[in-house]
Amino acid sequence: LGLHNRTLAGFFLGSTLVVKPYTALLLFYPFLRREWRALAGTSVALSLALLHISSTIGLSSFLHYVEKDIPHKLPFYAHVQGNNQSLASIFAHLAHLSAADGIPADQPLYLAVAIVIISSTLVRIISRRSETDLFGFAALLLAALLVYPNTLEHYSALLIIPCLLLWQRYSESLGSAIATTALITSIYLLTGYHGGKFSFVAH
Repeated sequence: LGLHNRTLAGFFLGSTLVVKPYTALLLFYPFLRREWRALAGTSVALSLALLHISSTIGLSSFLHYVEKDIPHKLPFYAHVQGNNQSLASIFAHLAHLSAADGIPADQPLYLAVAIVIISSTLVRIISRRSETDLFGFAALLLAALLVYPNTLEHYSALLIIPCLLLWQRYSESLGSAIATTALITSIYLLTGYHGGKFSFVAH
């Protein structure tokens, strides 16, 4: 949403929502900042997507797919597989949950922590509403990736957005550039580490 054309920015955001449902959280950014043109662009993108889906597979088939509640029908291992880097998966491993406990995203403690993360991020956006605040959008993206129950390892490619913002703001001096480089490197080392190996396929 750093584009000068807010309608076009909203259209792009709506297009991502069609592909990845976790981007629905990003709609809070234009809404809280009262960027109605961006939300209008999002509405256009979603309307076009719905029209296309209705004309290809039929609206009833689409609604049936939505109503199937896919997350609760997935096997338990899909929520705790090694490349799942979501907060829900981490919680499941730390709490030693099993299939008998249900999916991790239904656990009260996870839900409480997720609410705190999202709420604190939204408060930050509201407090900077009167100024250009791409860090608020980046923080909301990080929150969305964290609380979305099926954030897989390759999703970490999206971290390039907040990483670039960090570099833009804190690379003016040599010391800041070194510290920023170290932070970005550590982020990608941690997200690429799995089972004693490093995987940078998506990076």
